[in-house]
Amino acid sequence: MQAAPGSGGACFYGSLMRGILAYDATMKPEPLLAELNRLRKDIGEDHTDIEWLALQHAFIFISYKHKEFGQYVAEATERGEFKAYEEEDQI
Repeated sequence: MQAAPGSGGACFYGSLMRGILAYDATMKPEPLLAELNRLRKDIGEDHTDIEWLALQHAFIFISYKHKEFGQYVAEATERGEFKAYEEEDQI
């Protein structure tokens, strides 16, 4: 994760996510859901925008199916799908 321009260092959110991941050194569903939620809020609520609708309904559905998403993330972690992210953040 790169620092925000002009911030002089890593952003708080990046530091928080690295801290969460460093605790167990495996990806968890919560940082992925948090990022989906951030993207959803960043674009602003617009019921006519397909991007907002996609993020809104993906976030709601994945949140509702949190247990299943957690299992998926665990399996993806075992397959090494988050390895590049973990290495980039030196986890």
